[in-house]
Amino acid sequence: MTLYNQIIDRGYACLKNPIPFGMLDAHCVEWSQKGTIPLQMVKRTEEVENSLKTIQKYLGEKYIRALFGEYHMDYCDLVNGMDQNVYDWHNDYEPNKVNLGILLYYTSTDEVTGSGIGFRDPISKIEHAFFYPKEGDVCILNHTEKFEHRVTPQNFPVPRIVASFHYYVNTLN
Repeated sequence: MTLYNQIIDRGYACLKNPIPFGMLDAHCVEWSQKGTIPLQMVKRTEEVENSLKTIQKYLGEKYIRALFGEYHMDYCDLVNGMDQNVYDWHNDYEPNKVNLGILLYYTSTDEVTGSGIGFRDPISKIEHAFFYPKEGDVCILNHTEKFEHRVTPQNFPVPRIVASFHYYVNTLN
């Protein structure tokens, strides 16, 4: 199945590409305090902000333009942990703003740690895909209304460092 077909038909595609991970060392950034939610946000220094924007542009040109043509970039983030809303089935679609996301996984998940990602059809509620992201995975997620996804809870606290980049692609809807 081609990368394009994985995104369109399955709702996601994962691949390996070390280049964007070399643009920002997420293990050497400063984080916010966890507070009551086990989620830390990266402290957005000028260096971090520039690195995130450079990665977002690189990923957009490398994958989105090659697969879908024109796109525009929206928000991006770097987090360690999860907040409660990712455990429920949801979709990150925002009309004319976000319909595709790319996630960079700086840490690994598995059956022991938890934090796997499931995908389903929002109408039939049938889950059709599930995987545990690994360190170095570049995952492209279809955020159109054709798919929902959720993250399973962690079984115990471990680092879960993920960069997320959001885009809008006219030809995807």
